[in-house]
Amino acid sequence: MRAQDPEDGVGPYSLLFLFALGVVVSTFIFNLFFMNLPVEGDPVEITDYIRTPIKNHMFGALSGAMWGIGAVAAFVANTPKGDVHPTGPASLLLPQAAPILAALWGWLIWKEFKAGDIRVKAFAGLMLVFFAGGLTLFSLAAMTAK
Repeated sequence: MRAQDPEDGVGPYSLLFLFALGVVVSTFIFNLFFMNLPVEGDPVEITDYIRTPIKNHMFGALSGAMWGIGAVAAFVANTPKGDVHPTGPASLLLPQAAPILAALWGWLIWKEFKAGDIRVKAFAGLMLVFFAGGLTLFSLAAMTAK
């Protein structure tokens, strides 16, 4: 609980910096591991990674920047601030809604289901509806339990 203490804990921006530092350090370890022992396909050389078109690297950087913006927004929203901290359903619903936004982003912007048949798209839509409904019921249940 001391980590969330506004006086002693790490602030949201410091938390993002520490998290980003962990991502940068672990990227080298995980990249080497999965390049040499891929889940699927042949091993990849580091020169193949470097020769990847700059457009692909920019999409990765853009995705990382968007993730960082979302993460800092979630960290700021979850920082205890007394009276201005969200209460009721919003305090439970907002932090847990990230998977819905990620799924919508992948579906609508990146066109991840473009090659999928109608069944795949229907299941993805049902997943979004059920997940959103579950979050809504979960947040309303916490409100009525008080």
